[in-house]
Order: sequence, then C-alpha cells, then structure tokens
Amino acid sequence: MERILLPAFYRFITAAFPSRTEKLASLISFSDLTSPADWYEETRKTKRRFILHVGPTNSGKTYAALKRFEEVESAIYCGPLRLLAHEVYERMNAKGIPCNLLTGEERRESDGVHKTAATVEMAPVGRRFQVAVLDEIQMIGDPSRGWAWTQAVLGIQADEVHLCGEPTAVPLIMAMTEDTGDIVEVKEYERLTPLKVSAHSLNSDLTSLRRGDCIATFSRQNIFALKRQIEQKTALKAAVIYGSLPPETRTEQARQFNDPNGPYDVLVASDAIGMGLNLNIGRMIFERMEKWNGQSVEQLSVSQTKQIAGRAGRFQTQWENGECCTFDEYDMPALREAMRMPTPGVTAAGLLPTLEQLELFHRLLPEETLTALLDRFQDLASLHGRYFLCNLTSVQKIATLIEPVPLPLRERYVFTLAPCNADEPVLGVAMLAFAKAHAAGEECGLEEFVKLGTLPPGDVEELRDLEGVHRLIVLYMWLGYVDICPFFHFRFTPPLLMLMPFGMGIFSFESLRFPETFIDTDLAHHLKKECEAFINEGLAHLKFERKKKVKGAAKVARRLALAESESESSTSTTEAGTAGESAVGEGTQPRGDAEQVVAEHDMPPVKVTKPRLAASERY
Repeated sequence: MERILLPAFYRFITAAFPSRTEKLASLISFSDLTSPADWYEETRKTKRRFILHVGPTNSGKTYAALKRFEEVESAIYCGPLRLLAHEVYERMNAKGIPCNLLTGEERRESDGVHKTAATVEMAPVGRRFQVAVLDEIQMIGDPSRGWAWTQAVLGIQADEVHLCGEPTAVPLIMAMTEDTGDIVEVKEYERLTPLKVSAHSLNSDLTSLRRGDCIATFSRQNIFALKRQIEQKTALKAAVIYGSLPPETRTEQARQFNDPNGPYDVLVASDAIGMGLNLNIGRMIFERMEKWNGQSVEQLSVSQTKQIAGRAGRFQTQWENGECCTFDEYDMPALREAMRMPTPGVTAAGLLPTLEQLELFHRLLPEETLTALLDRFQDLASLHGRYFLCNLTSVQKIATLIEPVPLPLRERYVFTLAPCNADEPVLGVAMLAFAKAHAAGEECGLEEFVKLGTLPPGDVEELRDLEGVHRLIVLYMWLGYVDICPFFHFRFTPPLLMLMPFGMGIFSFESLRFPETFIDTDLAHHLKKECEAFINEGLAHLKFERKKKVKGAAKVARRLALAESESESSTSTTEAGTAGESAVGEGTQPRGDAEQVVAEHDMPPVKVTKPRLAASERY
C-alpha cells in the first residue's frame, strides 16, 4: 500500500508547491515506469506476431515452439535456467543445426551461425531474429526475476515471438501486446500422458517405494536424510537433485536416474525439478506439503504443487501414466485440493530501474549511496497497474556490502547484479575482495580464492563447501565475462544491456563487465569442470553415519530446539554476511543468469498444526 500511496502523495505536493519542489519533481519524472514499451524504440517500428503455446507440464508446448526455431535461419531461445539453454544448444548441434550459446558466464559463438540458445536475462534485444522462443512465460510475474521476461516480451526484435508456459499468463500478455500493437495467437495444449492423484499416501513407509519414484522434499538436510534411509532400508539407490547443486551435476544425476541401466532407481529432489530437467518419473511423492521460504513455513502454492506433480508421467517412456501422492496420509487432502483448484493468474509483469534512471537520480543526489538511491527510487516510482517493481533486496545487500569501496555508480551497479548471495559468507568475502581489486585497478587472479583438494568430498558438509566453491567460480566467470555486440538505439535501455558507456541515442556494447580485472577465465573454466567432477564423484560415493534415533517427547523438544537454533543462526549469518566480516562458508539466487529458480533452505522441521520431525529423525 505504501508503494501506491507515496508516489501519489509526492505528485500532489509537487503540483501544490511547484517552486519549492523542483528537485522532487525531477526525481518523480526520472522514476516514471508507466510506459515501459516505449523504452524499445527500434522494436516498436515493426509489428510482431506472438504465438502463445500454453498448457500443463508434459504437453509438448516447448517442443512445438522449438520446431519453428529449427525451421528458420535466425532464431533465439531464451530459457529460465542455464541448463535449459545448454540443453537446447546441445540438442540443436547434435541434430546438425548450428547453434550458439549465450549465458551469464559463458559465450560460445561461431562465425556464420545465426541461432542462439540463451538464458532470458541475456536476451539481446538489439539484435533482429526471425523467431524468438521465450520459455516459462509465467515467470514474468516472478518477484525477483520477472523483469527479464518483461524485457524480452517488450523488447525482443523478432518477426515471430513464441511464448511457452502456463495459461495463467495469457490475459497479461494480451494486455501488454495491446500496448505494443502486436498480433497475438493462442495455441492450447493438453497433457500427452495422464496424471492422477493416488487414492492413498505412501503411509510413511519407505519400503513401499518402487523404481521410477521421486520424493520431493524442501531442504537439503531432508534430501540427504531420505537418501540415507532409502539406501539403508531398501535395495534401491537414490539420485539427488537440489538447487545449490551445479546445473551440470543436476543434469548428470538426471541422466543416470533416467537410464534404465543406470546406477539409480529412485530420485530424491527439491522443487528444483519443477522445470529444466527431463525426468522419467512414474510417481511423484510429496514428503510434505509445506516449505520454508527463508522467513517462515508456508503451504505449497497451487502452481508449485502442479508444477512438481506434473513431472510424473513422461511421454514415450515406461512411465507414461503419471501418479502423485504424499508420504504421510494426513497430507493427502492438501494435495487433492491443490490439484483440483485452478492456478491463480499472473496479474502483473516485473520491471527494474535502468542504469540511466539511477544515474539521473545520482546527479541530483550526489551524496547518496546506491542503496539509498534504490530506496528513493522505490518510493517515487510510478507504475502502470499491469507492472510491478521487482524485489531489489539482493541488489541492495550487495550494494551495502561493497559500499566502502570507491567505485563509479555504473561499475557499482554492475557488481550488484552479479550472481552472489551476500548472506553467504564465502561469497560475501569474495565479492568485497573482487570489488576492491577492481577499484584499485589490479588484475585479480582466481588461484588465491579457490584451492581444490585432490579428493572428492567425503561427507555432506564437505560437499556443501565444494558447492560454495563452485558458486564462487561462477561469480568470478560472470564478472570477467566479455561480449561484443553491434550498435543499438534506445531511449531507456534495459538493466543488463546498459552496463557500459553510452551516448544519448547510440550505445556501443564493447565490454559487458570487467575482463581487464578478472583475467583467469581459462583457469576458471578448468576449475569449474574439476569442481563439478569432484561433486559428481562425491554424490556417487558419499557415506552416511546413522544418527541416534530420538523417540517420544524428546522428538518434540529436539524439533523446537532445532527451529530456535536455526533461526538464531540465520540472523547472525545474515548480519555477518552483509557486513562482509565472516570468512568462508547454501543456496544463492544468482542475478543476471539466475540459475536457481528457488534456493532451498534448511527448513526448521516445524508444522503449525502438529509436531513435525526432520527426515533424519522420522525414519
């Protein structure tokens, strides 16, 4: 409500007292986001044709759009995950269709190749294509990343724009294309395979698992506890997939699980499987119907439930008939209700302030920090009802972290968009060091930050540390990224395309980030692959110690103590990470190429309605 009332109040006082509020009036003008379609002047010169491919999971909608991608000479695919961009890149080249790759950390281009698989944040809105495919279009309403889909929908220069996703986004896209004057066609798809809700749960019995099952749980702790118990109590071997695993490792775990002759029989996974992986799942089992969102326990949304359940039953596999249920019987009513309910519609599209707008703010408020400028911008921003300002918390946390470092606003803003969770100590410390090196004009090598051992991780904690090292390497690669792009014409430029010197009308995109500082890109690629190999080997050979079983009232006491300690730990970690004082230390929500759609948290195993135990204590 404050975001609605404040701009209205400021407009009132500038109208009532114009001579005394000139600066405020200018700031209000600079923060006007009511007509984002006008930011893309070149795109508005042509009328595009939108084809919306909408339907549930496993309905063939993306497959249909990619067929059109294959047929034309120039095309781009924009996906929500790096592993999806990699999958399209590899699939096209395997078919003999030359295709480039463009992600936040990696660029593979060949001369004369006019097709590209990219992550949506990297969509080059200044280039012209015959066909553009935007996947998972419902994420245009994502509180943190929605701006990237908005940028692509409004700005991508293509004769045909194919949008794939849930039907819930259709009314919003229809309204947005009214503003742009484009033509829209809607194609609806049905599931290629049946999906049913089972009559009963698994009745808390792991011995009832069968090959092709997947258990969805929402903390890293529970994932490994379930894997341990499954392999101790049954003859089945369990693969694991969760958000803080490198995407390459998730792909490898999925490949081994899908292989009928592979080492794994069942899968234990977080909601990271909701999109981006082709999985041969026969039955999806929800270990619980609520998750920890970083601040509190919340019930799974209808959209989340359907997205995860929909992974069961895959066309032209032995698991064509999909099934879903819960682990405990008392969660079955919640699953049935969610599967029966319509998915809420996507009502608004995300936006971010452009660098140009922030620089205009800075000229009028030269003493303000970037964090303060972002606060001021949020207070003053005016938006049309079908748009919202994306959550700037992660940007502001990085801005606060590097605030003592003397950097120009333009370079400071680039750092804040990097794939870095400032609350994660190892990344916070590295980010501060990286910013200091760049400010000092020094070359920053990677070896002093990354020391890989000679052995794979021997336990879960060592695995967690190695995952953190991988995120640090990815951060370094992002900062050292180089790209060469043609000249573009914009009035306002979208956030990630404005990270370089510009004139008032023509922008030369010569270097996206800081390759002159972060010089060890070849070493980074090598260490990244070595790190992934260690993680893969560790997952294959991890040994688990069986924890002492806690019974009776002691279970409840332990559960409450764990919740309290995790709450305290989360608070102290956040404070230390923001201040940049802690040394090395899950789950990061990268910006720019946000690989993790949802970061898992070690959820306090508390349920509001009844005592709930962590998986390590329940089985």
